Amino acid sequence: MSTKPKPKILVVDDQPINIKLLQRKLERQGMEVFVAYNGRECLNIVGEAKPDLILLDIMMPEMDGIETCQHLKANPETETIPIIFITAKASKEGKLEGLDAGAVDYITKPIDLDETIARVRTQLRLQEMFREKGPSVLEVKVVDQGTGIDPEVTDTLFEPFITTKTSVGRGMGLTIARHTMRNLEGEIRLIENPDGGCTATMTHPL
Repeated sequence: MSTKPKPKILVVDDQPINIKLLQRKLERQGMEVFVAYNGRECLNIVGEAKPDLILLDIMMPEMDGIETCQHLKANPETETIPIIFITAKASKEGKLEGLDAGAVDYITKPIDLDETIARVRTQLRLQEMFREKGPSVLEVKVVDQGTGIDPEVTDTLFEPFITTKTSVGRGMGLTIARHTMRNLEGEIRLIENPDGGCTATMTHPL
């Protein structure tokens, strides 16, 4: 009987205590964990380990997380590996900087381990669907006729991309969804309706 291989996670942080906490939590969830303590070490390890996902700290000496992410996204062999940034930057601009560099999500310090696991599992599920089902495309349209989109719809639509219930998380939901889609060669388009409101069309590979 064949067993499903353990997801491989690369944790990159210059603080050993953060690595130890994440490594212990991830391994308890049945994941194989590789570690790196700076950006250059990450780039050296990733080719050999071939991780399914990278948890990458932004604030590191020599080569920070943004530059490391840019190197990974510029390499055809590593460009599709999803990257979740670990950041102490609470501002929207700081988070958008990471998403624009190619990350699919972010977690903020102090690290919430349960939220981190939820975000990691979401990205692993998306990667698994993409690998198994190939280039098929799902298109979802949500129409706001000027009265607002029912919260039940938005919760269902964006829950795979935003696991927190905070106001900041809600505000970043569309941005995270858009960056996640683009990482999987998908897109979200917003079109203003002639009679008011807008239509959001979300497409991504299955």
